[in-house]
Amino acid sequence: MGEIDHDEFHAGKQLAQTVATTWVSIRPSERIAAGACSLLEAHPLSAADALQLSAALEWCEGKPHGNVFLTFDRRLREAAGLAGFTLE
Repeated sequence: MGEIDHDEFHAGKQLAQTVATTWVSIRPSERIAAGACSLLEAHPLSAADALQLSAALEWCEGKPHGNVFLTFDRRLREAAGLAGFTLE
């Protein structure tokens, strides 16, 4: 990871706040936690990333084809692509 300057930090923060007004939050459930455990067995993900991908799979009702998954994390991106999400 590289360092960012003050202006880049504030631009990123502003973008994150804008995006946050449109995302859908899914609360953890036993099903999402179980899905995250399965993802951890199949992919080299952190626990948080596995929960995020499991929640995304819950959101799309297990049908990721045609749904976009955005992340800058290489491992999470690979796992999401293998799960069937569209990557941009």
